Amino acid sequence: MELKDLKSYQALKEMDTLLYTQVSTVYDMVKETINGISGHYNNFTMHDMNHGLRVASYMEQLAFGIDDKQEERLKQFTALELALLILSAILHDIGMFIRPEDEREIKENKIKYSDTLTYDGVF
Repeated sequence: MELKDLKSYQALKEMDTLLYTQVSTVYDMVKETINGISGHYNNFTMHDMNHGLRVASYMEQLAFGIDDKQEERLKQFTALELALLILSAILHDIGMFIRPEDEREIKENKIKYSDTLTYDGVF
C-alpha cells in the first residue's frame, strides 16, 4: 500500500492542495525513520510505514464505511479532518524510534531509566 492509495489522500488533493502537499512532505520526511522502528522491536508486530498506511485504511473504513455510501460520507469531512486522519495514522508509532547513538548509550548504561535502574538492571 502507498499513500496515494488512501481515499482520504485522493480526496485531500481535490479539496486543499496546500494540506495535500504538507501531508506528502511529512510522509516523505518520516518514512525512513518510521521504517527504522522495526529493527529495535523484533518481538513486536512490524511497525513500519506500511503498518501506518494500513491503520489509515482501517480508519477510513471506520469513518467512511465500506458500503456504497462511502464516497458520500467521505465528502462530509473537511480537508483538515482528512489530513489529521492520515497524519495521526502514519505518525502514531513515531515515539518508538530510537536513534542509533541513543540505543548505544542505553546499552552502555550511560542513560538510566531512573537513578538506580539501568539497561543491565532491566535485563
